[in-house]
Amino acid sequence: MNIEKVKKIYDLILQASHIYNPENCEQVETVRFSMGSMKSVCIGHWVSNVGVSDLENIPDNEVIFFMWEDDVGNEFRVKITEAGLDAATVVDNNLTLIDDEGDPFTVQLFVLKKMEVTF
Repeated sequence: MNIEKVKKIYDLILQASHIYNPENCEQVETVRFSMGSMKSVCIGHWVSNVGVSDLENIPDNEVIFFMWEDDVGNEFRVKITEAGLDAATVVDNNLTLIDDEGDPFTVQLFVLKKMEVTF
């Protein structure tokens, strides 16, 4: 296990102010843009809660817990182990981790920043 990679991904997740799961889209919405063009986009889910445990350099140690609800109130939870962080890949700025059941779980990480306002 590459503990440096595990630490880096763990820290990236902790730094995110918002985490989005683009997978398992339940609906497709048509969005109208300012110039009148329209596009269908898949609506995923924003992760509403993230729990963490300390890294211990143990592959099956569960360290990240993602939780969210869908539009009808169904709750979802995904657990990520240190080995799941170690197996992470990045494609097109999508971070794919492996959950505790061996399934891929993809997230996008965002940081909300205060804008400087001057005039």
